[in-house]
Amino acid sequence: FDAPSSGGKHPSPTELTSPPAKKARLDVAGDGSTVGSSPPETAAAAPAEHVEPAPALLNAPTELLPAEEFLSTLSDPKNAVITVKIPNDSSSSKWNCDGREISVTMDVRTATVKSIKQMCSRYLGGMPANKMQLRWSSVGFLKDRDSLAKLNIGPGATLDLVPKVRGGRK
Repeated sequence: FDAPSSGGKHPSPTELTSPPAKKARLDVAGDGSTVGSSPPETAAAAPAEHVEPAPALLNAPTELLPAEEFLSTLSDPKNAVITVKIPNDSSSSKWNCDGREISVTMDVRTATVKSIKQMCSRYLGGMPANKMQLRWSSVGFLKDRDSLAKLNIGPGATLDLVPKVRGGRK
């Protein structure tokens, strides 16, 4: 093939064999120091990159409180209003997945994840609890047997409902 000698898409044979000129490589070690072979003027000019934590973990508690201790922080654990966001999913139209939010009042002392699913089922055209997954941004997907107190879910919490999809189909 005919490759252009300069300014074209294909590199010349000398460009393929010679190392790139003055490209800086900056590696940051675990202690924040820089390691690598880069010209000093390039390393000094490159600002240190700040890595933001994942958005789901921004509001995550550093550690969950024991259930009894969490309950002692609530003023009225018997009447906790919890919001469940329903996805807008046209493939689940028979289950009324229309993008709304459902507010349910639960007793945090005794309620489990499964009891929230059962309460939501009434609003979702009878969608079975085993076809739902609930996700909370600070914990991830919730297990049916876990209590709200154990998970530190109290008044004002917002959970996301995700319909279960069998076999990875969408």
